[in-house]
Amino acid sequence: MKNIFILITLVLTASSIAQNRMTPELLWDLKRVSGIQVSPDYKKVLFSQKTYDLSTNESKSSFYLVNVSTKLTSVIPNIDGKAWNAQWRPDGKKIGFLMRDDIGINVYEINVDGTGLKRISNLDFKVSEFKYAPDGKRLMFTKDVKLEKHTSREFETDLVRSNARVYDDLMYRHWSDYNEGYFTHIFFSVIDNGSLAGTGIDIMKDEKYDAPMKPFGGLEQATFSPDGAEIAYTSKKLSGKKYAISTNSDIYVYNTNTLQTVNVSKGMMGYD
Repeated sequence: MKNIFILITLVLTASSIAQNRMTPELLWDLKRVSGIQVSPDYKKVLFSQKTYDLSTNESKSSFYLVNVSTKLTSVIPNIDGKAWNAQWRPDGKKIGFLMRDDIGINVYEINVDGTGLKRISNLDFKVSEFKYAPDGKRLMFTKDVKLEKHTSREFETDLVRSNARVYDDLMYRHWSDYNEGYFTHIFFSVIDNGSLAGTGIDIMKDEKYDAPMKPFGGLEQATFSPDGAEIAYTSKKLSGKKYAISTNSDIYVYNTNTLQTVNVSKGMMGYD
């Protein structure tokens, strides 16, 4: 497996080996590799490669497969350049990924040879990430939910040209990002006959907390139980000043059958 990753690195950096110094143009020319995953049968390695076009200021992503036996790399055809978050379906027969379409951002699946492209969700909003349950019968995804008002136009609808921000507590900004009243929540849905049933159930409905946690958290902070019936996730369920000065987080377990949540760490994850 080590040789495969070395091969990927050599392929993606060959065009820049002759460079003598780092320049902004070279940084734009470098390809970014992410999402490296071994297939369930251990015969292939999936990874995403993002390239940038300096003239258009846009990026394009492609999905590649490395054959573990032959060490050969091939691109998966028929993938839109704006697709991302590629991952193996648990049975290894298809690859799932996110792609923007005419109604929102949805989950798609495709065969490893680029055939059989199918949209399996029908969501009219922005999905950030998704993850399959081990048995492939459920799927979780993240979405930003609006739960607070923080602009003058939201309080006074007739002030259409007003752009003031309204806060009476922390956190009003995290680094360069202002609190716009959105909280990242994890949703889950059942996969029925190859498609996602409904638009998902919010496992933190009406809770003004983030999961995954900000600013850089992703679905590496959440996982399904082996049987797919429970979701374990990390969150810092604090508000205002307590949130601002604390680095404590907890692990919660949500039961997809009873729709109940239990705090299983009870403050043991703190770093204060």
